[in-house]
Formats: sequence, structure tokens, C-alpha cells
Amino acid sequence: MPSDDATSVPGPLRPPVSPRLREATPDDVPQILLAELDLTEAERAIDALVLSGVISIAVCFLHSYINPDHELQVKHPVRLRL
Repeated sequence: MPSDDATSVPGPLRPPVSPRLREATPDDVPQILLAELDLTEAERAIDALVLSGVISIAVCFLHSYINPDHELQVKHPVRLRL
């Protein structure tokens, strides 16, 4: 049965990682890099998920349709831990 919430994944199982890109405005280049991905922060989030018993992780960063590089960087640490 569908959840009343907008998502079926509880908040504690959706750890945030610091923002990396911001949405472009019409006057911007296609993407604006705010900061490099903090891979250590991402690895801590992955470790916490694994310790909580998660057996599958989907990596979805906002605006990755513009630049998937950060999602691809997180792919390796996820695969090492699962």
C-alpha cells in the first residue's frame, strides 16, 4: 500500500550530502559548481546506511542530469560496501 508521504523511503534512510551544483538560470552556463564533492561525507553516509541494515543503495543527486560526475564518483564506494 502506498505511503501517505511523498516518498516511500523514510528520512533517516535518505542522508544528505552537501550541495555541489546549483540550478542554472537562463543567463548562466549550464551548471554552476558550488563545491567539489566531499567524498568522505558521502562515505560516512554510505557506512551509516550499511550499518543500519540497508542492502541496496540508490544514488540520486539533484541536477545530476546536467552533470553525473558526482554520482559516478560515489558509485565505487557504494559497490565496495555492499
